[in-house]
Amino acid sequence: MAEIHMAEMLLKRAELTVRTLLAVFPPAFIPAGGNRRYGFFFVNGPVLWQNRQGHLFPAGCFVGFRRHCRHNLLSLPLCIRSDGDVDMNKSSGKPLSGLSVHLRSWGAMALPAGEIRPGMDFGEKMNRVLADSHIYLVCRRPAFSFDPDTFFWSENRVGGHLLCKANGVAKSFPFAFGFPLQDSEVTVELAPSCLEIRTLDAKGRCTRRLNAMGLSQHPDILETDRSVNDLEVLYIGNVFSENKVPVFDRMARHEPLQRFLKSMQQALPDDDMIVYAFEYLPYELVALSGRLRHPGEEKGTEDARFRSIRKFPLSEYQKICLAEAGLIHYFRPAWQKRGDDALPHPGQTAFKACETLDMAGLVLELSTVRSHFRLFTPHSALLPHHMTMIDLSDPDERKAFFATAV
Repeated sequence: MAEIHMAEMLLKRAELTVRTLLAVFPPAFIPAGGNRRYGFFFVNGPVLWQNRQGHLFPAGCFVGFRRHCRHNLLSLPLCIRSDGDVDMNKSSGKPLSGLSVHLRSWGAMALPAGEIRPGMDFGEKMNRVLADSHIYLVCRRPAFSFDPDTFFWSENRVGGHLLCKANGVAKSFPFAFGFPLQDSEVTVELAPSCLEIRTLDAKGRCTRRLNAMGLSQHPDILETDRSVNDLEVLYIGNVFSENKVPVFDRMARHEPLQRFLKSMQQALPDDDMIVYAFEYLPYELVALSGRLRHPGEEKGTEDARFRSIRKFPLSEYQKICLAEAGLIHYFRPAWQKRGDDALPHPGQTAFKACETLDMAGLVLELSTVRSHFRLFTPHSALLPHHMTMIDLSDPDERKAFFATAV
């Protein structure tokens, strides 16, 4: 009560009233709570924070109101900025720094799950990207095949129709283009599986292959129906390694993961399983206001604090675990629970250690703008660039987030 009496005295000196404040800041800007009390108010320059229990705390140099929004850390009708930790020594909570971790994807590559094998070489530049990639998304895309009834090869031209099923709906795409033979090649044939076109030499040996999935990426096909390149995210994981081993090599040697990918393919025969690997840039810290309340905390722990993320920076492994958990939180993939049951989770200890750091939120970006693909789930929009902001200053949201299996 002493803090409230002090605030009333300061309010009189400043000649400000609640009525004036409510006139300046409409009720829509007042943080949600059990009553309609104001959340921030000015007292001779400094600003005090009043929580839902009516306790007052000095709050650095705040300059506005923050509308309470559970799912969007940056939903600010006016700018709020603090130049330091909120002084919570008079409260029952542990202060957060107001800093959020910002993670952005950079290089990326997608491959059909059935084509992943050890020792693949994509050139020096791409190999470097794949060595620094740890996050992978398992997605589904309609499986393509060649129509045996319309396939032809004549006078150095090949043509026919590509077939697929998208959500149970059959689709057909005509194609025709020049396909001259090279040295030692004598003919062109459609493979019995109808999944590839082959060139053969005089002894019947295959010299070149053109698969249906590769042809489905042709600009003329995508111009006809771009939706065939929309990838539904089914599972998100990581295969972190400190050794500079390309990500697809790690995946090819990961036996539980290979079994899981095969089970997905068997369950979805009309689709191709696409594995999309992503490189993430070094993390950045951005200043966003936030704090974590512990209303039920026992007396005597008032001075307990989170560890400073500046003094205890994230390891590369922790960064990757945060990115994976953030993507799972955002996309909510349909196969995540089944994958969690089938695969080990070696990163759980490193990830849980992040909960002790004083970050107030996570800002996460994932981009496929340099490819033909767009990503989606039933819980997220269909976009070539995704961004989510996770408020880790909310105690329930923080607890749920750090319970994610990674």
